[in-house]
Amino acid sequence: MHPAGRLRIRPLFVQPDRQRNAFFDGMGEEFALLELRCGCCQSMNEVRVLDFVCSACDWFRGMSVAVQTQVLDFFDCKRSVWRGHPVIESHDEGEPYFGLVPCQVCRVQMLLYISFHERQPARYVARFQGAAVLET
Repeated sequence: MHPAGRLRIRPLFVQPDRQRNAFFDGMGEEFALLELRCGCCQSMNEVRVLDFVCSACDWFRGMSVAVQTQVLDFFDCKRSVWRGHPVIESHDEGEPYFGLVPCQVCRVQMLLYISFHERQPARYVARFQGAAVLET
């Protein structure tokens, strides 16, 4: 984290896309995996989606409002209000999740944006919507 309380984020190596296909669509969400190349060393990494969603919620909620705003602006996510509650809108119909994942090889921290939701009872959909490397 930058001394001023903001993240130092390199340019996106995966851009949000409203038309992006899901990397997971079905049952057995506990086995859903995202495979991605590190934005620094290019090695393949695997991310367990449910583990990411849980840790991303904790990470994002634990950040200051300034850092939350920085992340939302960085990924160009819109905000709205529904029944008096703030809502963060994903680039698709899913719920947006933002969190950090270390590369399994070079250990650089990657800031990921994954949308995830239950489309039908017991049918889950996950889309990889964005990624960038954090500077140390």
